Amino acid sequence: ENRAEPEAHGTRLHWQDIPKNVLHDEKAIFTSPFRINRENAKWWALLGGGTATLIAVDQKISNNLPQTTALTTPSRWASRVGADYFIFPAWATFYFVGKAGDNPRARDTGRIGIEALIDAEIAVNVLKTATQRPRPEIKGESVGFFKGGDAFPSGHSTKSWALARVLAREYPHPRIIPILAYSAASAEVADMRPSKAIRGL
Repeated sequence: ENRAEPEAHGTRLHWQDIPKNVLHDEKAIFTSPFRINRENAKWWALLGGGTATLIAVDQKISNNLPQTTALTTPSRWASRVGADYFIFPAWATFYFVGKAGDNPRARDTGRIGIEALIDAEIAVNVLKTATQRPRPEIKGESVGFFKGGDAFPSGHSTKSWALARVLAREYPHPRIIPILAYSAASAEVADMRPSKAIRGL
């Protein structure tokens, strides 16, 4: 990751660096299981165990949840905010505001965020192609793997949490900024299956 620095820091990332960085990031993402050690094994076990448990009960949960709730409309709007056509140009605003105001941190936040979105887009689509899990559009439909779907893992969840991480690292103070960033990312998973949401984290 690009290390967070004080407001007065110089630019750490240039646009031409992004392709090289993305290749490095994707290699790190897909080889991460081979770097399990004593220090991080517990987190792998918790995430893997939690995901496996939720996958096992997804069908039951999907069949028993109501088709609509009071959160359905807000969560759908939150989902639209997380769509590529909104999230990429919206995040680029950090860069343009930073450029106009000569604010290196804002510029870097914009560039690092775009890199994070590209990383997430590639990783998620590779995993979607591999898992082929359908969306539970109709109550009672199968949510099994290898059925030709593209619902797992959640692209919205993955990108939202990636951007929340960037914003929280670049603007750790005041503390309300990281809190709001992670709260907004949480809103993206309000209408998702449990396992789909957790694998986006």
